[in-house]
Amino acid sequence: MRIARTIFTLGLAALLWQQGTAACPAATRATEILAQVKQREAPDKRQDIFELTVSDSDGVLTVGGTCSEASLRDAAMAALAAAGIDAADAITVLPSDRWALVRIPVASLRTGGRHAAEMATQAVMGTPLRVLDNSGEFIHVQTPDGYIAYVPSSSLTKLTDAQMAAWRGAPRLVVTAPWEIKVFDAPDTRSLRHVVTDLVNGSIVEPGGATEQNGRINIKLPDGRTGWAEASAFAPIAEWASQPFNPDLILDIAYATLGAPYLWGGTSTKAPDCSGLAKVSYLANGRILMRDASQQATTGTRIDGEIISLKAVERYAPWQAEEFRKSLAERRTYHSGRFDFRGYDGTLWIEIADKDDGYYRKGDIKAGLSKEYRGCGNGYYYLLIDDEHFIGVDID
Repeated sequence: MRIARTIFTLGLAALLWQQGTAACPAATRATEILAQVKQREAPDKRQDIFELTVSDSDGVLTVGGTCSEASLRDAAMAALAAAGIDAADAITVLPSDRWALVRIPVASLRTGGRHAAEMATQAVMGTPLRVLDNSGEFIHVQTPDGYIAYVPSSSLTKLTDAQMAAWRGAPRLVVTAPWEIKVFDAPDTRSLRHVVTDLVNGSIVEPGGATEQNGRINIKLPDGRTGWAEASAFAPIAEWASQPFNPDLILDIAYATLGAPYLWGGTSTKAPDCSGLAKVSYLANGRILMRDASQQATTGTRIDGEIISLKAVERYAPWQAEEFRKSLAERRTYHSGRFDFRGYDGTLWIEIADKDDGYYRKGDIKAGLSKEYRGCGNGYYYLLIDDEHFIGVDID
């Protein structure tokens, strides 16, 4: 009897193993395909959420899990379909119509939903955040640079999609002062007992209802509080966002943080970390950098580092170099004819950006030197980095 029971058990196990392996290859292949999609479409977990699983129920495959973007879900399901794998879509796409504004001077965003989690980044007052999940003490959010992290709900003012649209369309002010400023509850006091809050460079507020008094303007904070602060410390957001590229301003903000403590994850002028220093310095010029150094290093224009001076060009094309300098001073478009430059066809050019294109803002000067092979149209290209020097950026 014991032998018969053992044979029955082994036979049943073999049958179940055969059924499992018959269904397994499709699920395994689907999992492999999703891994490939993740590597291609969402390789950086700091920027995207792509947490998908494949389940097999009697040969019927179902893809579940979470994506931060509908485009990621679509890419996953399209890849499976292209491979001839039929799978049900049970993927949750996180919302893109829930928002929040930072309501404290500097909010700390962490890698997990707990105070003991590593601080990943920060956001200053008025920064708009996309809310991915608003359950619990910590809110799962995404910053304007795409960084995903957790922030205490007490640091935020939550907005509906309609409220966010109204905020984006309202007049707003950006703090341009290099150091933190104080907001008081009256226009004529500097008493420490009348401080409403402090604000750091890059903070966003709305104008209040009262007129300017004693060099102070009335402002409204994201949580509805109002106060008075120095008028000279602010600029209209449209003016701030449309600034021409200004390396001196970027350096000024960096120098202004001398003596500030280093803080891991810090992205404010109070206490930045290394990549945070670059981020806050460029933000003062109206430019949002990626959060981490490893991300910053892979964005922008790749340069080969070779420097050519305008004086060197001038030895080959004195008239063109002179016209280039005049046009640069007058901020007008200029294109020289071709001239011989070290055995290449040289060209000097200046363009004024007529719109924002991701690299330049409207009104920015784009100027450079082209050094092309004779009669070919391919060669080396250099961008002007100051009034007298070009740096190599591309090889064609």
